[in-house]
Amino acid sequence: MKRALFKLGTRFKVASITSDSRFELPVDVDEWARDLDPRWQFTFSEADAAYRPSPNDVLGTTIEVDRLHDSVREDFGARSVLGRLRLDLELRHQSALAAGLAISLNGDPLRPSRPELALSDVIAPVHTTQLLRANGETVQMELYAGVAKASDGAMRAPDVSDEVEPEEFLAAPEAGWYLFCNNRLLLAADTSELTGWGDGANAFHPQYRSFRGYVYLYGDSALLPRNTTKTGVDRDSRIFRATRAQMVQALRSVQNFLNKAKNEGQRIPASDRIIAPAIASTRSVPLAEVPLSEVMRFPDPPDRRAADTIKRIAYAVPKDDFDAVAETLETEAASEVGRRTFQFFLDTQVDR
Repeated sequence: MKRALFKLGTRFKVASITSDSRFELPVDVDEWARDLDPRWQFTFSEADAAYRPSPNDVLGTTIEVDRLHDSVREDFGARSVLGRLRLDLELRHQSALAAGLAISLNGDPLRPSRPELALSDVIAPVHTTQLLRANGETVQMELYAGVAKASDGAMRAPDVSDEVEPEEFLAAPEAGWYLFCNNRLLLAADTSELTGWGDGANAFHPQYRSFRGYVYLYGDSALLPRNTTKTGVDRDSRIFRATRAQMVQALRSVQNFLNKAKNEGQRIPASDRIIAPAIASTRSVPLAEVPLSEVMRFPDPPDRRAADTIKRIAYAVPKDDFDAVAETLETEAASEVGRRTFQFFLDTQVDR
């Protein structure tokens, strides 16, 4: 904890009140750094080993950090960083939050994040277990990979709205892999090559925004793939390499499902679709209810010949030209402009 305080800012204070004691410890890091005494000393501003709390006292420990480093101040000012911090806290402390621990971020209470995946009679996530071996010892791995339902309870197939460049897509910060070592969160919402994206499986793209993968490793802490600071992954670990191979296999299976769901939505008439209705029938369940399955299970897509009856057209035009046509057609939807201009050409220029 001390190292974290120094990384946050140049002044902090730790204060604690119990049923029979009280202390307050302020630290000015700049002054402390100027002290050349090789013996590290921190002086309590207040300390009472026989304290009797008053009715207005709140028992517990308070840590305040100010004079933040510039990089920390910038991070805390970014909504994306705060969103990831909230998600990280809710995942790391899900058991404590569920048991009644109160944590708030910028005044907003956190809620326990219980990982869930979409499941139905015909759609099921990947769920595998395996004993991984290293140095004559074993580590238990449990892996889940599938898709998550939206916050409103819906599970939607990928659609034309996914046709943006990944770097322009800012939604779904929860998408990706989560890796736990002895129930300690090591990776959260990872969509990098470290977990197989773009290196063994397709790179992350908006059409994969509903992907969720959870890996739990249990065993001797010396065997778990944590780096020296226990804050990141040791990618050279034999256990991680074996785990990553399973993650890539599962990721490719879920990507195959999402690719076929998107292809069906683009090429198959709504009345002939199979995957979309199956997706609509899913329910969100906790991981404990997910059955074992080596692959993502989903219904077979329609016959290829049916898909060939539909073609999708996509092209770009100058915005001013688009606005002029859209105003004439009294619509702002690009898809509607495309359909109606194509229909006009078909009706007026094609002899059939």
